[in-house]
Amino acid sequence: MKNMKYIMMAFLAVSLLTTSCKEDEPFDTKADSDYPVILDPIFKDKVDGVIQNLEPFDRDKNLTMTVIVTPTHCTKVEWYIDNVKVADGTSLDWSLEAGEYMLTVKAINTVTGQSTSRQAGVVVNPLKEDPVITTTELGRISAPGTSPRLYGNNLESITKVALQKLVSAEETSPSKSETGTGKLELEVLSGSDEKGNYIEYALPETLPVGNYRISMIDSEGDSYGGGTTTVITSSLITGGFGVATILSDFTLTGINLDQVASIYIGETEVADFKSNEEGTALTVTCPNIKGGTYKLSAVCKDGSKVLFYSANKEVESVDIKISDELLIWTGHEYISWEQGIAYDLKSNLFMPDGSSLFTEANIGKTIYVYFSLKPGMGYYKMRFTDNAWAEVLPGMPELNTDIDLSAAEFKDNPVYKVEITPERLDWINAKGLLLTGHGYYLDSVTLK
Repeated sequence: MKNMKYIMMAFLAVSLLTTSCKEDEPFDTKADSDYPVILDPIFKDKVDGVIQNLEPFDRDKNLTMTVIVTPTHCTKVEWYIDNVKVADGTSLDWSLEAGEYMLTVKAINTVTGQSTSRQAGVVVNPLKEDPVITTTELGRISAPGTSPRLYGNNLESITKVALQKLVSAEETSPSKSETGTGKLELEVLSGSDEKGNYIEYALPETLPVGNYRISMIDSEGDSYGGGTTTVITSSLITGGFGVATILSDFTLTGINLDQVASIYIGETEVADFKSNEEGTALTVTCPNIKGGTYKLSAVCKDGSKVLFYSANKEVESVDIKISDELLIWTGHEYISWEQGIAYDLKSNLFMPDGSSLFTEANIGKTIYVYFSLKPGMGYYKMRFTDNAWAEVLPGMPELNTDIDLSAAEFKDNPVYKVEITPERLDWINAKGLLLTGHGYYLDSVTLK
């Protein structure tokens, strides 16, 4: 009887355990009126207001994702890529050409109409043998009626480009059945010059302004991603406004600059400036004003304000530093070791008389390297290396340590200083000097 007692107790425990497991099975407790929620996946939080990317993948893979939403019985899910609706339902399986995209997942309560959404950047990498455009953002801004020239690799087989106008979030999104329609195909000319291999195509004079996605089409009819391009008709200054030296010339670059009527540094109107014939550059003489940081602005002949392309957006004015340093170089060159883009400092930095910057006469002087960060890159590093990318300039952080440009010391003063010493001068003249790293633009170089 004693044994039977223990047997019955064990049986009761197992019965209770089984009942408890059944009661713990998941079920939807949300009511029809509840706000829709995306439970999974958890997208990364914005950093400084910038939407973060998913893990990159190669273009021979699809963008695949499944979401869990609640209340499940009355919530529908819509998927958008670059504000174009591409799918419905809780799962996405979508093919993309190489490039950068914006993914939006939207959950809608079908009873109340309430909705919520999540966003993430999508980076699709090309395969090693694919045609690739390496021209950065500033080289992708053009005016109707002009012939953009885009540089890259493996471009010899490209015969056409197709331009697809992107829609903004405020515009009505076409359905996935309409995706890919309305593409403008243009014949391309392939060639090469001192900057490398390129493709060139003529934009129609009637082409509407806006942002377009580029697809490159080869002689076999295969299509490859070429990123995006922007078409504008207004005057836009894209570079050259980081630093200027009192009573010295500096060059502003951009689009439709022959329409500029006046330029202001703070409240001072600049009296001396001239556009080149193509309207892509303005040579400006800095007035004799006190050194410091000013607002740079400009006005077109029709009275409209000239726009500046800064931090991946168009603004009506930018900061310019007026310096007593000697201006050696100004521009807006993107640096990225992930794309193999460096800047040859030894070959491109010259004194006003045309002599090399790296001479004994400049020992003891300091080179000021001004830069700006490209938003949303995740990390920002600077490195001064030899022509073989094998060694760093003496006295610099070691390989794979590098200079962290996101450090607090650069937040209000984005400049890195390099003193010219006898040891460094000998090293540079023997091995060269490249500026490498990732995620930033070289804006100007000065000497003091």
